[in-house]
Amino acid sequence: MGNARLFQVGRLKVARHLLEVKSANQSKSLAAHEASRHASLSSSWKQLWQLGVRSLSLPPTSRAACVFLNSILNANLVPRHELADDVNQIVTTADISGPSVLVDSSLILMLSLLRLRNNMFPNASQATSNHIIRWVFVRWSPGELSSRIVLINLSLTSCSGIDVRFPSCNSRNSV
Repeated sequence: MGNARLFQVGRLKVARHLLEVKSANQSKSLAAHEASRHASLSSSWKQLWQLGVRSLSLPPTSRAACVFLNSILNANLVPRHELADDVNQIVTTADISGPSVLVDSSLILMLSLLRLRNNMFPNASQATSNHIIRWVFVRWSPGELSSRIVLINLSLTSCSGIDVRFPSCNSRNSV
């Protein structure tokens, strides 16, 4: 089997597996793998990024999409300049295009997008913060214990730079 065929088969396997992501560790390990950085996969990662962006606003897929998009960002699989429009759309219209659930993975993604957008557009840092804070308060239900734990975690992470992860009250809500 030639290299081109091998990478095509690999690309299809990566795409199929990423669509079936069930946990944070699975998507992180795929995005961090050396083979995922091959030049022939760059268009596939861009398409998968687009699929993840569309999945953010759907409650059943939002959490997995957040983990997946954050993994792509952390692994630098798509050039930053190609993400600029999507990052602006997610941040500025977060109540519509952003994550539909307030869980640890959505907060981590929004924190990553905040940092990325502040690096791309330093003069817009105040507006970026306002958009994300508005999104948090639209999605936040103060009566839910899991919401309180997630917000405490976000506060500690963003204010101190320390990545503290509290165990979730419900295993489905943990990263």
